[in-house]
Parts: sequence; C-alpha cells; structure tokens
Amino acid sequence: MKILLFGSIASGKTTIARKIIKNHPEFKYIAIDDFRKKFGDYTKDGEETTHEYFLNAIIPGKDQIIEASGLGKLGREIHEKLSDSNEDVLVIIVRIPISTINSRIKGKIWDTPFPGKQENLEGIIHSINLGIDFGEIPMLWSDNPKHTILQIENTDQTTKSFITNFINSYIKSKVE
Repeated sequence: MKILLFGSIASGKTTIARKIIKNHPEFKYIAIDDFRKKFGDYTKDGEETTHEYFLNAIIPGKDQIIEASGLGKLGREIHEKLSDSNEDVLVIIVRIPISTINSRIKGKIWDTPFPGKQENLEGIIHSINLGIDFGEIPMLWSDNPKHTILQIENTDQTTKSFITNFINSYIKSKVE
C-alpha cells in the first residue's frame, strides 16, 4: 500500500507523515527533500540524480508513505512507477493558500538544495500552487480504481487531525 502526500512547500505533509508513521511503523517514509539533502547540489544535474535515487526507493508492493509536490516530471515518474501496480494507493493532495505558506516560512532559511535556491522560493511555491489548482494531480491519478484521491485545504490543526484520522481509517480498512 502507498500513501502519497502531495502539496506545496510548508503545507503540512511532513507533519502528517510523522503522525502516520507513529501509528503505523510498518510503513517506510520517503520524502523528496531528504533525497535532495543527500544528493542535491542546487543544479539540474543534482536534481536529476536526486530524482533517480528517490524513484529507486519507491518499491511497488511495499508499504510506503511518499512525500513530494506530486507535480511536474517527478510527479509523472512516480505515477508511471506505480501505475501498473495492483496495490492500493491513497493520494492526499494538501492544498494551502500562498499567504499561509508565506507566514509559515517567514524568516526560515531553506536548507533544502533544490534548483533555484532560496531566492526563487516564491516562484516555486507559486508554480506548485498553480499546478495543484489546475488539478494536475487528480487528472494523473484518477486512471486506476485502486487509487483513492483526497484533496483538502490544510490551514489548521483540526484539518490536520482530520487528514491523519482519514489516512489511519483508510489503512485500517485495507488491512482488515
């Protein structure tokens, strides 16, 4: 089973993943930013190497929580890797207004080596949110009846708890 947490920077994906892992330690957690910190160097070549290692860590048939934006080339590659798998895939698209993102990251020094560095962070956030608003992720993942998609705006603790409870219930329903 795969739990995919997709969304923008500072949308709460990591916090949700940590809560799920606490309840379901059998799941392996893989996040693109962890691979960027290990293999990235702020260049396109470094990002391609990061994608390669990240995609190789996604193993069909293994219980995993996968965290990324879910968009662009990497989003399509994740889909391609899992599209032929017969396993259950829960896609959570965490939406968040840009104003909320800006308040969450205000004053934070971004140490994740993505191409474009800190000075392009605003453009990257805007681009991710446009892709999410356009519906790129559901269009890609709605092709398989084993894929369940939840798209939700995550602006407070109540919503974060709802998302976590939804994922826990989903896992429980698939295990029984």
